[in-house]
Amino acid sequence: MRKLLSSSSVQVTMMALRYLRVQLPRLPKVEGPNAEHSAEALIAEANAQLSKLKQAVGQHEEAEIERMAVNAELKRIGKENNKLDVQIGRELRAIVRGDTQDPRFLRMFPEAPSVGAGLSKSYLEQKRFTANIKHLIETDEAFSALRSYLPEIDDLMHAFRKTLHQRDLLLNAEKQALVARNVAMDEVKAFYNQAYARLTIAYPGQEALIETCFYAIPKSRKGNADDSASEEDAGEEEEG
Repeated sequence: MRKLLSSSSVQVTMMALRYLRVQLPRLPKVEGPNAEHSAEALIAEANAQLSKLKQAVGQHEEAEIERMAVNAELKRIGKENNKLDVQIGRELRAIVRGDTQDPRFLRMFPEAPSVGAGLSKSYLEQKRFTANIKHLIETDEAFSALRSYLPEIDDLMHAFRKTLHQRDLLLNAEKQALVARNVAMDEVKAFYNQAYARLTIAYPGQEALIETCFYAIPKSRKGNADDSASEEDAGEEEEG
């Protein structure tokens, strides 16, 4: 058989376990002291392992989807924030009569705002940039003509704070779900990799029959990413 390694993906690990579970009932029943290593005993363990792994994988996927949804909302807020920066920049440019080297303009916009320009910044950088604009408008009379923008700026700042907080919570939840999934994966791999040796105890001299219970795990394919950024794709299996 070809063993599962730590780098084996969720897909390959689950396929191997499902294949084992389907094939085990084809083996004859065993009684006596070696019954604990028989196909019947392993079927019960395989069912329990598969149920636990499915639950852990599902919880991780849900956590990942929720985090992705919040990232989409942050992206939307970032675009709205960029649009507001451009709008304020246009009005300030009119105030300084088009002189983008005017000290007032440079204090608010060291780099001239443009559509999409701020989107390359992180969300925290965008938030800090907008917070500086807000501070200048609120505290400096040179920008008093822009104070009508304060309610909209406040709404965006609130949306940024709220959504960034949600993202942080969901990132933590996703990390915890990934840890739980990896623990379940490790338990499945340990069970699967020990199954062959256990079956040889229950069915001595029947290696060819036992071999039919094990999935033909593909060999290493470098460069293929697993479903998790922390793992590589399936394939780096070893002979057992």
